Amino acid sequence: STHVGHDLTITNSASTAAPWSIGGSDCGNGNTIDHDLVVQNNHNVVDVARNTVGHDAKCAHNDAETGGGNTAGHNNTCG
Repeated sequence: STHVGHDLTITNSASTAAPWSIGGSDCGNGNTIDHDLVVQNNHNVVDVARNTVGHDAKCAHNDAETGGGNTAGHNNTCG
């Protein structure tokens, strides 16, 4: 249930890093990101779910991405 006033970017995490949960199943609710959400080139687990994004939601080239139910005002590749 976090509100991000502009962009949220998660990139280039190592495979040994702890999992990211961006509105994922272990969170109470999704997040609101006013502009862009970018989750890409991560080698650890990333769970991107139930987020509302004002502009673009871009998820690409993640080794272990899960989630869904994301919405965006323009482009959405996070599902």
